[in-house]
Amino acid sequence: MLTSERFHAYCAEVDNKLQSVNADKQEEMDKNLDLTFEEHFRFQQTQAESFAGGKIDQAVAQLIYISLGESMSQTNGGWQPGVPLARKFAITKLMGELLSAKVRAMRP
Repeated sequence: MLTSERFHAYCAEVDNKLQSVNADKQEEMDKNLDLTFEEHFRFQQTQAESFAGGKIDQAVAQLIYISLGESMSQTNGGWQPGVPLARKFAITKLMGELLSAKVRAMRP
């Protein structure tokens, strides 16, 4: 199970690495993490299923939910205002891992 301690530690690691990236590159990376409506919906669904399935703890599920918001924000690429780049990156990476695990589990 992914705990909030491990998730926050990963976010801090990503943030630390981002400090060496220039502002233009960070802006480009942030833009690349913009969400479509379908991605936003799938991320919310995946966090709920992952919490219910014991893959992430309640604090991580709540942080993801709050970062995405109940509905997409048009001011921050589909994320809620104020969500930092490191957290967007960490959540996006986690969603990829969780969805990949779900696909693998569905194979015979």
